[in-house]
Amino acid sequence: MSEYAPRDLQQESDVTGQVAQFVSTLHFAQLPGRVVERAILALLDTVGVALAGQRCSPGEQILAYVRRQGGVSESSVLGARFVTSAPWAALANGVLAHALDYDDTTYGMNGHLSSVLMPVVLALGERARARGRDLITAYVAGFELGSRLGRDLNPDHYEAGWHSTATIGHLAAAGAASALLQLNPGQTRMALGIAATAAGGLRANIGSMTKPLHSGLAAQHGVMAAQLAQAGWTATSDGLGARYGFASLFAPG
Repeated sequence: MSEYAPRDLQQESDVTGQVAQFVSTLHFAQLPGRVVERAILALLDTVGVALAGQRCSPGEQILAYVRRQGGVSESSVLGARFVTSAPWAALANGVLAHALDYDDTTYGMNGHLSSVLMPVVLALGERARARGRDLITAYVAGFELGSRLGRDLNPDHYEAGWHSTATIGHLAAAGAASALLQLNPGQTRMALGIAATAAGGLRANIGSMTKPLHSGLAAQHGVMAAQLAQAGWTATSDGLGARYGFASLFAPG
């Protein structure tokens, strides 16, 4: 066994495996027409608020910051005259989408999923030249993961002071990225474990420029988690449900 093979602490269930199986086997043909319509509307709406977000201070600053980073020219920053790597584009577009706080709200999650998911599917979709139906499927996979996780962890998670857009958003972003990259269940499991360990975000930052940064970081880290998992990077096999995993630490109740 490799020194870096995933090692698991004692656990009673395999939550991550169930989620990974769902994400990696979801197909566009399975989606009800109403779901497809709502996903398209959400993606278009979030692109619109992201374009508007360029003209506020967080938007202007993140555009300048990401432009300075350079990166491989593979993914567009919305409304900007430059392209960059997929993780950097996801960061910028995530901040832009949440900068004005007009992006849609997912109430059961107590957060904003579209401002996290839109940057992921656009950045990786452009890089892979994916079809529109692939973007929609990935968005739905991430949305289902994030909304159900939020429903199960809240209100404890939110009342403890965690900003769900940032924390749960990491897992939703990794799910969407894994779906778009067509990772298998084992790779998706690793991506979720990587994203779970990167997750964080304090409600104390609501009202500051760091609140929209939460969306950008969740999107960026979700992309990175899926790309690393695709390359063979490992994590615990049950990052969501393990004894010291995401759920037990972020919502002990």
